[in-house]
Amino acid sequence: MKYISIKLALLTVFATLYSCQGSTDNSSDSDSTKTEVVEDDDASHFTLEHYTYTDTCEYASVSFNIELPTNRTDEAKKMRDVIYKALTETCSEYIETKIAPYKEGNLVDIAQYVGVATFDKLSEASQTQYLVSTAELRENGEDYSEVPLMVYDTDNTVQKIYENKNIVVFNYNTYIYLGGAHGSTNNTTYTFNIKTGELITGILNREKLNDMQPLLWAGVREYFKEFDPDMSDSEIRDQLFIDGSTIPLPSIEPAPMEKGLCLSYPRYEIASYAAGSVSFIIPYDKVMPFITDKAKKAMGLK
Repeated sequence: MKYISIKLALLTVFATLYSCQGSTDNSSDSDSTKTEVVEDDDASHFTLEHYTYTDTCEYASVSFNIELPTNRTDEAKKMRDVIYKALTETCSEYIETKIAPYKEGNLVDIAQYVGVATFDKLSEASQTQYLVSTAELRENGEDYSEVPLMVYDTDNTVQKIYENKNIVVFNYNTYIYLGGAHGSTNNTTYTFNIKTGELITGILNREKLNDMQPLLWAGVREYFKEFDPDMSDSEIRDQLFIDGSTIPLPSIEPAPMEKGLCLSYPRYEIASYAAGSVSFIIPYDKVMPFITDKAKKAMGLK
């Protein structure tokens, strides 16, 4: 299982000289928001609902596809609040503007506060960047027609990726492009106890890092060899940004899946951008000694 996972400095100069009218991919010309309730099925312990929001114009493009537990129980509300807080904090960082909270239980408000706010700010910032880039050339009488227009872009997806009788796991993947050679991606997973709605953290015992090295090296090896089966250990080591031979644990929590824990390193954390997000699954029978007792209890593991 592979998860492919830049901070923004916004210029706010005379961008209002230009207007940026968004267009939608839905049937309505005025509303690019769609909400839908996904009913319970035999495999789920609660209902889910999701909204989509897309808008695009000459300067910016945004897309949100967000799945959250329906706000019908206290446990689901706890999960929902954690995920929504992560979403608003991430988007607030991208646009350097605090995004207001949504009204209780209303996914249309989420789209308006998050989707619209992000779209408006990114389109303004892109216009500003373009105007600043061309202004000096124009003032000096130089040709500015070849200055590229950077279309600022963000894509955000939240979805349930695993559930059993004890836990449910949501994945939040976000991509942002603010000019330059490439955009930035980030991937985070959130594991909740179904019965309490509490977020499960501290899954791995970081004090046992040295004892975990054989498992971490095996996982890293597996990841790189999927792309090049003939890659030697020496060549793999050359790909890593680590001191000595110790591979750290990921900065984000692992994702419990059916057959084991999925460890995923954000890009640049232990390897180059080109190497992607180094990810691999450690089977439960091997990783169990390194899971904290608190996490085992919350996840229903023995």
